[in-house]
Amino acid sequence: MDFELVSGFDWDAGNLGKNAKHGVDNREAEEVFFNQPLLLTPDDIHSDSEVRWRALGRTDVAAH
Repeated sequence: MDFELVSGFDWDAGNLGKNAKHGVDNREAEEVFFNQPLLLTPDDIHSDSEVRWRALGRTDVAAH
């Protein structure tokens, strides 16, 4: 993934609810992409019509 091409994050209603269910707000979820370490893998299971990624990393407070 080329982060220089990323113009923002697209949060639909379904994703907002999933984040809240886990006690995470959108801002905090986005922090993972800007901190190290960051592991990105394609999310082929949930990618029927668009490219999706799984991200494993840390937030600014390293809570998740």
